[in-house]
Amino acid sequence: MNEETYKWIRQAIPLGRFGKPEEGAYLMLFLASDKSDFITRQNIIIDGGYALP
Repeated sequence: MNEETYKWIRQAIPLGRFGKPEEGAYLMLFLASDKSDFITRQNIIIDGGYALP
């Protein structure tokens, strides 16, 4: 991806940056733990707010 496209996409993300792999891993660790045992059938989007209406 060229620098211009990279900047355009990054500016469209409300948090202003791309996510890191470990940020997704933190969610997976939480969901695999006992602390999430009452959570069912959820669609959790990890995108820094990109998909906000």
